[in-house]
Amino acid sequence: CIDDQTGAPLVHALVKVHFRASNDEAMARYPNPDWMHPDDLHTDASGAFMLEFEEHKGMQLSISIEPEGYAPRTARWSSISDKLFAGTKTDLGEIRLTPGHVIQGRVVDEGGQPVEGLYLLASDLPLPIATDMAANDARGGESDSNGEFTFSVPVPPGTYPLRLSSRRKGYALRDPARFEVSEQGLPRPLEVVVYKVKEIRGKVVDAAGEPIRGAYLIGEAAVSRSGRMMSSWTREDGSFRIERVGNAGPIQLHTRGGVTEPWQGEDWIEWDTHDLVITLDRRPNLDIVVVEEPTGAPVESFAVLTQAIRSGNQQSWSSSDW
Repeated sequence: CIDDQTGAPLVHALVKVHFRASNDEAMARYPNPDWMHPDDLHTDASGAFMLEFEEHKGMQLSISIEPEGYAPRTARWSSISDKLFAGTKTDLGEIRLTPGHVIQGRVVDEGGQPVEGLYLLASDLPLPIATDMAANDARGGESDSNGEFTFSVPVPPGTYPLRLSSRRKGYALRDPARFEVSEQGLPRPLEVVVYKVKEIRGKVVDAAGEPIRGAYLIGEAAVSRSGRMMSSWTREDGSFRIERVGNAGPIQLHTRGGVTEPWQGEDWIEWDTHDLVITLDRRPNLDIVVVEEPTGAPVESFAVLTQAIRSGNQQSWSSSDW
């Protein structure tokens, strides 16, 4: 790891390593290895680092190099056995890192009041270690009680789109936003104006009033919209929230997942309805407990695959259900 401008090695630079499951069926066959959650690494006096691990067909690997004051560089391998075979050595070569700047700003509503809990993201950051490697190319920060936010990592000079993450909590950007970072950084903190998105909230329950988790609700609009889906999965407590897309008028709700029969609402539902209760028949559940033999102790993080038998033919499997 070297400085892009001077060519000097970056000593004691932080290197974060993360392994996670990429194939649940393979993970069920080969339990989690001891090296799944390794400690962070640091580069040595020459700017180099080395990571050793075993081949595992069910896992993927990501690396994030984050020297203090520099924009991070990242890489991800979707399968360890895909390019990183046991007994081989992969050299990432000379990784050049560019000094970055701290990005700060403030989120306010259209009345100028601060908005808390919104996660702002800069997209299209030049973060991948190599162009053919997948990477996390968006980083950001969450607004506090004063609406102020700071990005989690420095950002290199350039012009980037600014967006709200999917955790936007019912808000949207008032105007399309881009910001420019010069060689000297931002001339002033960003000001981001958001507005409250119209929504429909409620719960899905069974005949006994118990919440149904995992039902999928789809909103069909009375007027045209921008083509994006208006939908929501129900959470553990049966609750859901559907945000309006574009100028969509009242919607009808259709369901699938988590219930025995799809349901189609008969009435048009107005936006900003917040107490809707939908009663459906629950899909039968299969509860499975994985235990150790012979102690009976529970086994954690063990994937269980069920495959439905189609038309009584045990040799013909349908799509996997988890």
